[in-house]
Amino acid sequence: MDIIIRKALLTDATLINELSKQLGYENTQADTRSYLSSLINLPNEEILVAEYNNLPIAWMQLSLMLRIESGYFAEITGLVVAENYRSIGVGNLLIDYAKSWTYAKGINKLRVKTNIVRQRTHTFYERNGFTLRKEQKAYEMVVYG
Repeated sequence: MDIIIRKALLTDATLINELSKQLGYENTQADTRSYLSSLINLPNEEILVAEYNNLPIAWMQLSLMLRIESGYFAEITGLVVAENYRSIGVGNLLIDYAKSWTYAKGINKLRVKTNIVRQRTHTFYERNGFTLRKEQKAYEMVVYG
């Protein structure tokens, strides 16, 4: 299977939006296009699409992060493979790309966070060399004026 990994284009916004829905994210296509437009050319961000037979089947976002308590690291801030293409190596190719991108940035730590209910995803990351470092809760609030 020949899978091509390429940088995302604005025309990929619809695909990214549809794949994101498979994980429960409900942004509008206009929102996704706006976010992609803001991120696509930032030097510390990389957004990729995996294609098979010219059909986009996955996307991944990488971010270079700096935290005062832990220094620099790269993070996979999003990775979705279309349901019909899971478990055939697409995710592995994206992880390999993430490792190379991280190394090219001069960073030696690559992190990823995943929802506690996605057991299959946890196994995938562990198989790809990630080690569970901690579990945490994420809080969010909506702020009004």
